[in-house]
Amino acid sequence: VLNYARRNFWMRNGMWDFVRMRSPRANMVVTASTIRYRREIKCYMRYNVVTRLVHWDNACFYLEHRFEGLLDGFVLAISYVKYRLVAADKPEPAHVLAALDPDFAEGYTGPPADLVAWIKYDELSSAALRPK
Repeated sequence: VLNYARRNFWMRNGMWDFVRMRSPRANMVVTASTIRYRREIKCYMRYNVVTRLVHWDNACFYLEHRFEGLLDGFVLAISYVKYRLVAADKPEPAHVLAALDPDFAEGYTGPPADLVAWIKYDELSSAALRPK
């Protein structure tokens, strides 16, 4: 489900076409993800997946996916996904976002505290896996 939600999100906002058409060629790669379930999502249960860009840094984009129950809007699960834009010229996400929409950062107040903690966990995990 999340692969479709991510692809749909990037296609709707023009990022997918931008990445495919730019030179040098680029690719968007999922480098980390996490999901927290708050309530069981039963087979054939109907829900919405609401996706939004919540943060970017000098190398990555961070998406949030919320699984929301159709009847009550309860957040059944929440997921964070880290995307790296891979290209020979190593474009910064802020520059790519500005090319798509000059007002992209309007109202941005920074990453939520739980995302900051998850980013730190990802950094610590990567460091622990590097050869000494």
